[in-house]
Amino acid sequence: MTMTAYIRSLLDRLREKGSTLPEVIVKLVSPRVVASLLFEQDLGVVVFQEVAEALRPEHCHEVAKALSESATEVALRPSGSTMLRRVMELAGQDSSVSLVMDKVTARSWELVRRPESREVLAAVLAHGSSEQRQKLLAALCRDLPKRAGLWDTPTEVLIRDALKGAYGEAVAEGIVGCQKVAAVVAQRPSIWAELS
Repeated sequence: MTMTAYIRSLLDRLREKGSTLPEVIVKLVSPRVVASLLFEQDLGVVVFQEVAEALRPEHCHEVAKALSESATEVALRPSGSTMLRRVMELAGQDSSVSLVMDKVTARSWELVRRPESREVLAAVLAHGSSEQRQKLLAALCRDLPKRAGLWDTPTEVLIRDALKGAYGEAVAEGIVGCQKVAAVVAQRPSIWAELS
């Protein structure tokens, strides 16, 4: 059986919504299947969308474990980002989901350039822990002075939202006062104006 045929058979089982639903979902997001789906765009769109629709909170731990190796690659695909956002919405504080959030955060500058991937970063801000929001802010601010050409309204909104979270949660820890954040605010004073 080819990989495409295998994936289609799993999709058929997913659509039946039988008692094996969690096992089918985990197989559909296994590293081997995801690697194949990243090259088969049309099938990948269908699989990621259907998994996102079928997900339940009790599936998220296993799904996140299966996705941990390929989280960033999945986040770079429109349908993959939908699935990752759904996992984060349903179980943001789960340890496996936190690992996925950390991997996504580590490569935030790759993701911030694509609208659908920015939504994954926004999901980290919305559903991640305080520590994850602070890590995302640090990651975005770390390279921002070198990447000034990447400023656009959605990136500014994402960074402003990250700063708002850090401003509310971590002033005592010096996150907002750090030099890199100061460099970000210096480039876009409108961000600080909204925070004050």
